[in-house]
Amino acid sequence: MNEETNEQPKVVNLKVLKSHVKIMGTTRVHDSVLQDLDVQEKEQLAIYHDGQSILRTMFADKHIEKEFISLRKDALKKLKVSEGDIVVVGSRADMKTYLKALKETDKEG
Repeated sequence: MNEETNEQPKVVNLKVLKSHVKIMGTTRVHDSVLQDLDVQEKEQLAIYHDGQSILRTMFADKHIEKEFISLRKDALKKLKVSEGDIVVVGSRADMKTYLKALKETDKEG
Protein backbone atom coordinates (compact mmCIF):
# COMPACT_ATOMS: atom_id res chain seq x y z
CA MET A 1 0.00 0.00 0.00
CA ASN A 2 2.89 2.34 0.63
CA GLU A 3 3.93 1.86 -3.00
CA GLU A 4 0.57 3.09 -4.27
CA THR A 5 0.51 6.23 -2.15
CA ASN A 6 4.27 6.91 -2.34
CA GLU A 7 4.40 7.22 1.44
CA GLN A 8 7.71 6.70 3.13
CA PRO A 9 7.92 3.33 4.89
CA LYS A 10 7.63 3.44 8.68
CA VAL A 11 11.00 2.09 9.76
CA VAL A 12 13.30 3.10 12.60
CA ASN A 13 17.01 2.78 13.27
CA LEU A 14 17.72 1.22 16.65
CA LYS A 15 20.93 0.43 18.52
CA VAL A 16 21.44 -3.23 19.45
CA LEU A 17 21.53 -4.41 23.05
CA LYS A 18 22.42 -8.03 23.78
CA SER A 19 19.64 -9.75 25.70
CA HIS A 20 20.57 -12.19 28.42
CA VAL A 21 17.23 -14.00 28.08
CA LYS A 22 17.59 -17.32 26.27
CA ILE A 23 14.11 -17.54 24.67
CA MET A 24 14.52 -17.42 20.88
CA GLY A 25 12.25 -15.71 18.37
CA THR A 26 11.32 -12.65 20.41
CA THR A 27 12.81 -9.24 21.00
CA ARG A 28 12.04 -6.17 23.08
CA VAL A 29 11.76 -2.49 22.23
CA HIS A 30 10.47 0.56 24.11
CA ASP A 31 6.69 0.98 24.04
CA SER A 32 7.00 4.13 21.91
CA VAL A 33 8.77 2.26 19.09
CA LEU A 34 5.68 0.13 18.47
CA GLN A 35 3.59 3.30 18.40
CA ASP A 36 6.03 4.98 15.98
CA LEU A 37 5.79 1.97 13.67
CA ASP A 38 2.01 1.77 14.10
CA VAL A 39 2.14 -1.91 15.10
CA GLN A 40 0.81 -3.96 17.98
CA GLU A 41 2.73 -5.89 20.60
CA LYS A 42 3.35 -9.55 19.65
CA GLU A 43 3.32 -8.64 15.95
CA GLN A 44 6.20 -9.93 13.86
CA LEU A 45 8.50 -7.20 12.66
CA ALA A 46 11.40 -7.31 10.25
CA ILE A 47 14.89 -6.44 11.45
CA TYR A 48 17.51 -5.59 8.80
CA HIS A 49 21.27 -5.09 8.88
CA ASP A 50 23.76 -5.08 6.01
CA GLY A 51 21.94 -7.39 3.61
CA GLN A 52 20.51 -9.71 6.28
CA SER A 53 16.93 -9.62 7.56
CA ILE A 54 14.97 -11.66 10.07
CA LEU A 55 11.45 -11.66 11.51
CA ARG A 56 10.93 -11.47 15.26
CA THR A 57 7.94 -11.12 17.57
CA MET A 58 8.15 -7.72 19.27
CA PHE A 59 7.30 -7.03 22.88
CA ALA A 60 6.98 -3.59 24.42
CA ASP A 61 9.22 -2.93 27.40
CA LYS A 62 9.31 0.44 29.12
CA HIS A 63 12.67 -0.51 30.66
CA ILE A 64 14.37 -0.54 27.25
CA GLU A 65 15.55 2.92 26.22
CA LYS A 66 13.73 4.41 23.22
CA GLU A 67 16.65 4.17 20.79
CA PHE A 68 17.51 0.53 21.58
CA ILE A 69 16.38 -2.96 20.62
CA SER A 70 17.14 -5.97 22.80
CA LEU A 71 18.11 -8.94 20.62
CA ARG A 72 18.66 -12.54 21.64
CA LYS A 73 21.87 -14.41 20.83
CA ASP A 74 20.31 -16.21 17.84
CA ALA A 75 19.23 -12.91 16.26
CA LEU A 76 22.67 -11.37 16.81
CA LYS A 77 24.24 -14.33 15.04
CA LYS A 78 21.78 -14.37 12.11
CA LEU A 79 22.12 -10.62 11.52
CA LYS A 80 25.88 -10.69 12.14
CA VAL A 81 25.61 -7.77 14.58
CA SER A 82 27.15 -6.92 17.91
CA GLU A 83 25.97 -4.78 20.78
CA GLY A 84 26.01 -1.14 19.70
CA ASP A 85 25.42 -1.81 15.99
CA ILE A 86 22.47 -0.10 14.29
CA VAL A 87 19.63 -2.13 12.75
CA VAL A 88 16.54 -1.05 10.81
CA VAL A 89 13.18 -2.21 12.18
CA GLY A 90 9.73 -2.11 10.57
CA SER A 91 6.63 -4.09 9.69
CA ARG A 92 6.96 -6.70 6.94
CA ALA A 93 5.23 -4.45 4.41
CA ASP A 94 7.20 -1.34 5.35
CA MET A 95 10.48 -3.24 5.35
CA LYS A 96 9.71 -4.59 1.88
CA THR A 97 9.15 -1.01 0.66
CA TYR A 98 12.29 0.21 2.45
CA LEU A 99 14.48 -2.54 0.96
CA LYS A 100 13.07 -1.93 -2.53
CA ALA A 101 13.90 1.78 -2.22
CA LEU A 102 17.35 0.93 -0.86
CA LYS A 103 18.00 -1.38 -3.81
CA GLU A 104 16.90 1.30 -6.29
CA THR A 105 19.14 3.87 -4.58
CA ASP A 106 22.10 1.47 -4.81
CA LYS A 107 21.46 1.01 -8.55
CA GLU A 108 21.44 4.78 -9.10
CA GLY A 109 24.61 5.35 -7.07
